[in-house]
Amino acid sequence: MKHTKQLAAIAAAVFMAGSYGYADVITMVNSNASFGQSWATASSWSNNQAAQAGHDYVVSGASFTLRSPVYAPGQTLRVFPGDSLTIDGAQFNLSSSENVTNGQSATVQVDDLRLVNGGVIVNSIGGSTAGLAGKLTVNDGDTVYIRTAGVSGNFRHIVLDAQVVGGATIHLLQGGTISVTNSTNEFDGTWRVGGSATVLGAAVSSTANTVTTLKAAAGLGEAANLQIDAFGHFDPDYDWSTSGTLTINDDALVTLDQNLTVGGLSILGNQFSAGTYSFSDLNSAYDSLFVDGGTGSITVVPEPSAAGMAALGGLLLIRRR
Repeated sequence: MKHTKQLAAIAAAVFMAGSYGYADVITMVNSNASFGQSWATASSWSNNQAAQAGHDYVVSGASFTLRSPVYAPGQTLRVFPGDSLTIDGAQFNLSSSENVTNGQSATVQVDDLRLVNGGVIVNSIGGSTAGLAGKLTVNDGDTVYIRTAGVSGNFRHIVLDAQVVGGATIHLLQGGTISVTNSTNEFDGTWRVGGSATVLGAAVSSTANTVTTLKAAAGLGEAANLQIDAFGHFDPDYDWSTSGTLTINDDALVTLDQNLTVGGLSILGNQFSAGTYSFSDLNSAYDSLFVDGGTGSITVVPEPSAAGMAALGGLLLIRRR
């Protein structure tokens, strides 16, 4: 029986390694259910050791939450020591009661973080700002979540300073601000702000009292889409240009004090033709969606159609002759 269990454990390890593309996979076996438990808790992992270099770590399943360790007084950065960290349909809580207290901020750095299969990043401490640095990879076609877990009058915030790579839908939910800051992002998926979803089996939504704000100093993506749903708020701090689409739905909010260029624009289901639309134009037509006092514009530059590209190619060929 002992040998059978050992063989089963070896087989499971080999299967996990093959599934995630790693040579040495350590899995979470005990959730960090309470504050004070973290990746430094030996019993969290299948090898019964605190996370360390030389291993790849996987947290898999809706019942599992991983937390960062307690911060020493004055400390504002925690670096995950493993070679990589995969959050697979599980939750990564950037904060604990000791490391980010009300009104303070701190950052977790993971140099190779992979968020897959409905995985969640969350900040659960009221009034705090939790940062994420390093690199965040998301899979094309997947949907993953970033939650502030904020409630009315007690918002939480996340600064997404990590390089974001991939083509998933990243759905931002609950009361607080998520700020995108990394200019080297290689993201071509969809940012979805507000609305509602079933996250790890639980209903989660943004509401009139828990508006979700997406701010961006850089890095939204040159081919990314953006969908703003009910009680989602988009407040860019730079002139974003994308070949993707911008969709603004009912009960959304947009602060338009920058000049945006998009491949397609839909507002309340109305599709806009090519052209430039000033804040005053948009605010006049959709007053409830655009925050007063804007100074920017939205320019629609559709991607050339395949037929149009073929015609253009023929025209160029004729000119060469």
